[in-house]
Amino acid sequence: MVDHWLKDVAETAAVTLDVLNKKAEKRGTVTHADETVQSLCMGYLYLLNLCDQYELLERRDVETLTEVIKKHTTIH
Repeated sequence: MVDHWLKDVAETAAVTLDVLNKKAEKRGTVTHADETVQSLCMGYLYLLNLCDQYELLERRDVETLTEVIKKHTTIH
């Protein structure tokens, strides 16, 4: 049930990014609000991908998402 909900939110985030990209192309500019929503959507998709990749939602050990991010990714 939770997995299905997370995937639905991911689909909504992806569609939102597509809509915002088309809007930016049409207007030739990105508003601060749109940039904020883009960042939220990309952040959600990134974190969900990490959770899927390292099976964090299924794990019951002490390693947290923060620890996984520190070990396996570089954020610029």
